[in-house]
Amino acid sequence: MADPSSSARRVAGVTVPLFSLRSAQGWGGGKIPDLPPFAQWMAESAGIRLVQILPLGEISGTETSPYSALSAFGIDWLYISLQQVPELDSSPHGLREALGGDMGVANLRRAKESPRVDYEAVRFAKKRALEWAFMHFEREHLARGSDRARAFEMWSADERHWLEDYALVRALKDARKGEPGWKWERPLRDREPWALDGARQEFSRAIAYYKYLQWLAHGQWEQCRAKLRDAGLEVMGDLP
Repeated sequence: MADPSSSARRVAGVTVPLFSLRSAQGWGGGKIPDLPPFAQWMAESAGIRLVQILPLGEISGTETSPYSALSAFGIDWLYISLQQVPELDSSPHGLREALGGDMGVANLRRAKESPRVDYEAVRFAKKRALEWAFMHFEREHLARGSDRARAFEMWSADERHWLEDYALVRALKDARKGEPGWKWERPLRDREPWALDGARQEFSRAIAYYKYLQWLAHGQWEQCRAKLRDAGLEVMGDLP
C-alpha cells in the first residue's frame, strides 16, 4: 500500500495524437506548433496540465500508425509547420508555385477539406512544398555560406550520432522505392564501409535534404517545448 505521506506528485493528463490537432492554418493534419495552444486550452478549461502525445517518429509512406516508425530519432516531417519555414513564400502565388501549379493546389484543398486525415494528400502536398523549400535553401544559403547555412551545419554536426545514418537510410530507401533494408544488395545491407562511402557520395543531395527536414522539425519541436515550459505545462511522449 502506498504511503499516504509520500511526496509523490499526482498530475492529471490527456493523451492525444498530434496529427489530430487540426487547425485552419494546417494542411490537413496537426503540426508541432498546434500543441501549445491545445495544452493551454486543456489547462484553462479542465485544469489538465500534462499532455501525452503518441510517437512523433517518421512513419512509412504506406502506414498511418505512429507506432510503425522508421526511426526512434527522426521526427515525421508531416508535423512541420510550413508557415514557419523561411524558405517558403506563403502568398497565394508563392504557394501555387511551391505546390507545382493547379493540381498541387487542388490536392492541398482536398487534404484540408477531408473529414479525416488524408495521409496521401497531406504527404503529397508537404513533400512538394518542402522539396521547393530545400531548393531555395540550397541556392540562397548553402551556396552562399549564410548564417542560416552555418546554423544548419552546426546542428547537423551536433546531431551526427544519429542524423548521418538516418539521412543515408532515408536516401537509400527513396532510391529503392521504399524497399526494406534487408532486401538491399549485400554490401549495403551489411554496412560495408566502402559501400556506405559510395552511397554517401551518390546520394549527397538527398542526404542533405533529409538533414534539412530534421533541422526544421527539431527546431520547431524545441520552440514548442519552450512555450510549454514557460506556461508551466508538461508534455510526455511515447515510444514507437
